[in-house]
Amino acid sequence: MVPSLRNRLIFIGVMILISVYHLLPQTVVIRVRTESGAVVNDTVKRVPPKKGLDLQGGMHLGLELDQSTRVSTDPERDLDLALTVLRKRIDEFGVEEPVIQKVGNDRIVVELAGIDNPARAKAIVQKAAFLEFKITDETGALEKALPAMDRALQGLGVGAEPGAAPAQPSAIEQLLGADSAQAGAPDSTADTTSFPLVVGGVLSSLILPAAGAGVSATPGEYMVQETAYPRVDSMLRVPEVARLFPRGLEYRWSAEAISVGVQSYRFLYVIDKDPIITGERLVDAQAGIDPLTQGAIVTFELDRRGARMFGRQTQAHVGDFMAIILDGRVQGRPPVIQSRIDRRGQITLGNKTIQEARDLALTLKAGALPVPLKIVEERQVGASLGQDAIRAGITAAIIGTVLVIL
Repeated sequence: MVPSLRNRLIFIGVMILISVYHLLPQTVVIRVRTESGAVVNDTVKRVPPKKGLDLQGGMHLGLELDQSTRVSTDPERDLDLALTVLRKRIDEFGVEEPVIQKVGNDRIVVELAGIDNPARAKAIVQKAAFLEFKITDETGALEKALPAMDRALQGLGVGAEPGAAPAQPSAIEQLLGADSAQAGAPDSTADTTSFPLVVGGVLSSLILPAAGAGVSATPGEYMVQETAYPRVDSMLRVPEVARLFPRGLEYRWSAEAISVGVQSYRFLYVIDKDPIITGERLVDAQAGIDPLTQGAIVTFELDRRGARMFGRQTQAHVGDFMAIILDGRVQGRPPVIQSRIDRRGQITLGNKTIQEARDLALTLKAGALPVPLKIVEERQVGASLGQDAIRAGITAAIIGTVLVIL
């Protein structure tokens, strides 16, 4: 009886040692060979056991389609496409053991363990990464439409003739955050003597030709003081004004403010509505540094069909200026098309860091979201919860082992 019990204890002890051995970090040999098969290098690397969200903490996100800016015609299909895009992005991001799954018919749950920069992770998850290339307007259509736009705003109570008594703020003025007297007068800090636009209207006094401030002229380029930019954007979105915008054209703002002298301006671009090509044909994107400016850039490559389309369109627009638009914002000042562009191109990111360029390349390579996503649930899971789980697991293992032996 005693030898039998002893053998059982020895067997149990061996099983415990084997289990502990497999829980320890494993050693992996990474062997590098030449084309002929000769070994040139052996690297020994210990691979620790992977910990999930409950053991090392991290971030939990609940995402849904944001249809406030783009309405989905097939929400279920768009959610499935978004799920595929997110999986590609997270794989490129390099998070171990991520959880990306669809919950119900309207939500995606993303769990990222060990994230030390939640803001960066959220930006990668939410970025729509919708890339477009559009030609800027060369006809001066906005200048011709501004007087009618100003009259429409004055009819709504926004703006007043110089010297007129200030009127009571209307509902539309309260929406735009300014009274009629302020709307009708040009900003005293802006040098408007060099800008030959229509005088007397609120938009005419705020939207300035970029060439008038010593900036090299680009067709379809205007600028607005950074402090006035949200207000101008709101006025351009008023239905009575939006319907007067030149047909076949649209406007887009620059991604960042630009300093001109002592003033900070946001550039406004009037561009064609129809793109010459979109990022749907993009197959690769890489971050880099421009050797001339030392600024961050992203180089991209199109597929064969995209290269043919891009080459045909750029050849037809040699001498024109092409805006590169990402998620509705113009990236840098539009370059002039000097010759036919086929498969490869470059996006200049101005003052952005190389890390931001890498994140942009990552999202472009993974593809654009069919509809933007909004965060409806966000939780940060602390590592303390994981430590509690580890302690509870160790206690349960000891108690279980003792019970098995008994």
